[in-house]
Amino acid sequence: MAGISRQKNGHRTIQFVGSDHRRRSIRLGKMSQRHAEAVKYRIEQLNAAKLTGHAMDSDTARWVVDLPDSLADKLARVGLIPERKQEAAATLGPFLRDYIDHRIDVKPATKEIWSQVVRNLVVFFGAERELTTVTEGDADLFKMFLIQEGLASSTVSKRLQFARMF
Repeated sequence: MAGISRQKNGHRTIQFVGSDHRRRSIRLGKMSQRHAEAVKYRIEQLNAAKLTGHAMDSDTARWVVDLPDSLADKLARVGLIPERKQEAAATLGPFLRDYIDHRIDVKPATKEIWSQVVRNLVVFFGAERELTTVTEGDADLFKMFLIQEGLASSTVSKRLQFARMF
């Protein structure tokens, strides 16, 4: 059984007794009683599964998958779920090299053309730029960079097409 406590500032905490017979607390922060009770129900489900050694039900498993990282970390700290693995963000230089190296369905001349686009991308963005940080605005700036390099408009268009493909 778990309980919800509320501080004067509106922050809620869920307390429960874990499988090691110690009281555990999960601070939820400021949230409504209804949301806190929904989280409490899931924590009770996870704790029961842990105590009995059974697998969690499918609804709870889906709930755990969709959790924000902050709450998942809190649940992992008290031993209710395993820690999530943080994957390193892919960076531009290694991603592009890997992409070209693994494309065995294209001719060497195509790879040579692609390497020119890769060179432009790495010069403009840097090899260590995370892929998730490239925005549409950055793409527009990259187009201006290619134009500034003195390339013909058809060459700029083709290189932008390859960059979109990557």
